[in-house]
Amino acid sequence: MLRHAGVYLRGSGGGRRAAPLLALVSDTSLFEYSLDLCRAHLWPQHLKDCSGQTGILLSGMRPADSFRLRNVMRLLIPALELILSATPEPSSEHAALLRLKKAASLSALGLFLRAFSFDRTAAVRLVEDLAPDAVPPRPAETLARRAHLVADVLLGRVLTFSELATSLASMGEIQDHDATRIAVDSLSIAGRLEMVPGVLQTWTGRARCSRCGSQSEIQYMAKCEICKSRCAMCLCCSSLGLISSCTWLLHVPAGDSSCFVAGQSSGLSSVTLNIPFQLTKAQRRASKQVQEFVTDGRSREFLIWAACGSGKTEVVCGAIESVLNRGGTVLYVVPRQSAAGDIHARLDRFFRGVRIGLQSGKRRVAAQGSRFLVCTAHQTLRFRHAADLVVFDEVDAYPCVPGGFLENAVRRSARRDGKIVYLTATPDSAMFERIRNRSLPFCLISTRHHGRPVPVPIVLCVRTTEPRVRRRGFPGTLAAGQGCLLGEVNRHEADSGLRGANAAQTGLPKQCLRALVERAGSHSGRTAAHFEASTTFHRHELCLICAAAVDRSPTLVFVPTIRLVEQARSLLCEVSEDCWPAARWGFCHSKTSDSEDVLRQLREGSITSAVTTTVLERGVTIPGVDVIVLRADSSVFDARSLVQMAGRAGRTSECPTGRVIFVVERTNREVEAAIKMIEFMNDRLVR
Repeated sequence: MLRHAGVYLRGSGGGRRAAPLLALVSDTSLFEYSLDLCRAHLWPQHLKDCSGQTGILLSGMRPADSFRLRNVMRLLIPALELILSATPEPSSEHAALLRLKKAASLSALGLFLRAFSFDRTAAVRLVEDLAPDAVPPRPAETLARRAHLVADVLLGRVLTFSELATSLASMGEIQDHDATRIAVDSLSIAGRLEMVPGVLQTWTGRARCSRCGSQSEIQYMAKCEICKSRCAMCLCCSSLGLISSCTWLLHVPAGDSSCFVAGQSSGLSSVTLNIPFQLTKAQRRASKQVQEFVTDGRSREFLIWAACGSGKTEVVCGAIESVLNRGGTVLYVVPRQSAAGDIHARLDRFFRGVRIGLQSGKRRVAAQGSRFLVCTAHQTLRFRHAADLVVFDEVDAYPCVPGGFLENAVRRSARRDGKIVYLTATPDSAMFERIRNRSLPFCLISTRHHGRPVPVPIVLCVRTTEPRVRRRGFPGTLAAGQGCLLGEVNRHEADSGLRGANAAQTGLPKQCLRALVERAGSHSGRTAAHFEASTTFHRHELCLICAAAVDRSPTLVFVPTIRLVEQARSLLCEVSEDCWPAARWGFCHSKTSDSEDVLRQLREGSITSAVTTTVLERGVTIPGVDVIVLRADSSVFDARSLVQMAGRAGRTSECPTGRVIFVVERTNREVEAAIKMIEFMNDRLVR
């Protein structure tokens, strides 16, 4: 069984500036090396002067037990210091007697502490100050260099030993786990590094993850592969790697050297911002407000509430440039991996003189040592008080549930005196409440960068017996199995003047629904009835998807579940060869790994339509794209996600218009709220 953790306590020696040392040790088998390295290179001078002190080392425990033991020993420091400070002169006649009394006292104390920690295998050792010949020869300079590298890597970060070793290897360091553990323990003894078990046992008896804070998703393993005993493991943040009660989390505090306090940092190259187009009047006004917020100390958080496609990223770039030129660090957080690459590429084109890193679950680009880092929300679990400015893009997007552990992790990644800027087009109710209470300063951008409004969705009500097309001022009834919904939409747009520059007539025959079913049935050797029974898609929905893929390119088709994406994949690929040879579909959801390839093919024209879930509802810009949301009345979609999906259309200056269609069985509160939110922004544009 792996039991190498321990607790080390050393008295202050009676000095006024000195304080008792109480530190966690991850590997007590290498303790002599760690203590010698700490004494020679890491301890401050006033601790080096306290010679002749005796320490106590309780070893042979698991990380969780040693952590609990350390907390108890903090309460007993006054009594322990009296015992440890009673060190006689070497020539004293009572030296031997005092040492025996001290050893007896510490042994009794060790028995009590072992009983408290429920770890009967713990051992108590008296540790004298080491003589130069007491430590076996080992290159101290190499260990000191490794300790400084470990401190740099862990500055503002929370990593496990394996993640620390990976970061050191990416820097070209030789894989030496013993040297890394010696460096970590020496930093812990010196008081420069914090250690905490991955899963803690709270005083109430419940287990809690130290990385994400979860208590509800803790699972107990009958036999852990690491410690070979019963161990608690967190499932909530397991996507970042295994975290358990026998795993250490390491962190070096960033300190108080914030750029807002220290000012311009010397020795850093100047950062220049070069956006290849001119900001609009609304963007310039919002950018000025954000820069004033960054230099103002009255508030810590700021909200940019902007319409989809209004250029929120460009608005915050001025504040980012200001922080970087003051020597600060910036963390740009996006909810999902699909948007992280696009944001990183865009910011890399805008900024010169700074290396922009990217850290997500799939990609890692120059992440170590970067003062400007783009990362996903899950990656912020690895940061703590690291950034002077945190930009949280699409704060309300899944999986960033308001008030959830990811939102708390993003806030924790900012320094204590750092700034946080939220970007969203759809604030949640909590943010609205803070805006009303004037506790959250904000700016509103109601216009897109090209000055055109967000397309107002057309709502198509499709029912099994009586499909209806509904929209304000757009009454219409289609008998089941007759006509074409897309043709009705085209006629409505032509009559109401909603035709856009990229809206083309479909030219579909009136009986395309019947033809689709008949051809699909003959192609697959099944009757039309069998074909309809094999899918949950309504025939009108299939007509809409196929027509959009043939005549309206490109198109994003959103569905609420992964099951519907896979069903569309098997169904459309089966009938496309004979029925729709010009159509090319792509399919992606959260369990596929080719989302970026689907987006690239859609931009290049290799595919004409993509069927997807909400993984592409944010941070995606495709010129001339149309949007179809099937089952828009599903409980999976709320008003904010519907607004975001509608905001994918008409985002570019070359194609500022587009078509957005919500297909529902019946309109609900979320659909109506999404339309009202879009119309609210468009009304402010008119004013």
